[in-house]
Amino acid sequence: LTQTVNALYQVDDNLAPSSFSTANQPMYRLIMTGTERDYYSTLNANSDAVMNGTFISSDADGTKVRYNVGIRTRGAGSRSRSPHNLRVNIPTDRRWNGLAEINFNTQFIHAQLAGSAVAAKAGLPAAETRAVQVRVNGLNWAPAGVPANGSSSGAGWSTCLYLEPLNGEWAQRLLPRNAGGNVYRGSKYPWNANLDYLGTNPLTYVKAGYSKTSNQSEDDWSDLFRLTWTLNQVGSDADYVQAVQTNANVQLWMRYFALCSFMDYLETSLCTGIGDDYAMYRGTTDPRFVLVAHDFDTILGQGDTAGNPTHSIWRMVDSPSSSDPTQRANFLQRFLRHPEFAPLYFQELKRLCDTVFAPEQFNPLLDQLLGGWVLDQNITAMKDFVAARRAYVLSVLPLNLSINVPLSQQNGAYSSTVPTV
Repeated sequence: LTQTVNALYQVDDNLAPSSFSTANQPMYRLIMTGTERDYYSTLNANSDAVMNGTFISSDADGTKVRYNVGIRTRGAGSRSRSPHNLRVNIPTDRRWNGLAEINFNTQFIHAQLAGSAVAAKAGLPAAETRAVQVRVNGLNWAPAGVPANGSSSGAGWSTCLYLEPLNGEWAQRLLPRNAGGNVYRGSKYPWNANLDYLGTNPLTYVKAGYSKTSNQSEDDWSDLFRLTWTLNQVGSDADYVQAVQTNANVQLWMRYFALCSFMDYLETSLCTGIGDDYAMYRGTTDPRFVLVAHDFDTILGQGDTAGNPTHSIWRMVDSPSSSDPTQRANFLQRFLRHPEFAPLYFQELKRLCDTVFAPEQFNPLLDQLLGGWVLDQNITAMKDFVAARRAYVLSVLPLNLSINVPLSQQNGAYSSTVPTV
């Protein structure tokens, strides 16, 4: 036997970020042996091979060290980009801040940070994010350039994004009174996690792109079976409304779609009509499913696809982000446009116009999040996009109500000569 896993350390005089603009960001270090670091650089981007390493965090909580962590590439469509997004697996008997895994993203992180913060402020469950400095064997993992919209790589700013994984630990932190439930992800090719009813075999759902990130050992997917059956198999209108309200928190589902639509979210995702890039949580105290948005790297006119502030608020049903009919979430047409539910969608869009995306709230939030390390021109572009998007959304919402009263008036009041009107 050979000794191959060791408690690694590195002697380094790079104690803090060199740039004044990033000086207040937490510093996270990953250390591998030279041999493993070289081997990692030769791996195929789709490999999940895990390297042994040490993780050192320096932030407001002080300095913490975790040995024998696992370091690998993570992500889906971004895997081919450089530098890779990273997953760090932490031994469960020595968790870091209660977590056994953490993520570091590199692509369009200014948009991702803004999207997560806006989701939280809007009252939608979301992962925790923050701008951080990451060093791998002493070298900054993020390039110093400015990520260009539409480019093949959105890395830059000399900064990475800490991203909390969506799992049982996330539910315990964010929803302690409703923790212990099931977290599902729909984020794997072939993007068929479109909430079609696929029967009662979990393997069928796995093959369609679903994964379960909490309570895996129980392997109980019955709540997902009920949800998908409800969304697709209930016939009568009255039964449909009641069944959906029993299995889904409809208000939060509409908030999810309204937020994505407002931000002009352009990834392939459930909020653009495709069974990809979303998560769901079903709690124990409140057993209604809620939708969880994430992967905000192409929003607000930023990212690898150009945004349009006048995109339809019904893109998810009228023009889904894939031409492949097997990937489309067909339940959305009935769900979003149902007369019992559509007013809630309008209500959430109007609420976002009046609160989170009102200039007096959105602009200071963006300055607080991005000021000092993101170029002013990018921040201004995001503010201008939101202003234009807000104006468009307000222009298409049915805010005016008119009614035709077939009655005559007497002394300024409508009156009738018959008992029924």
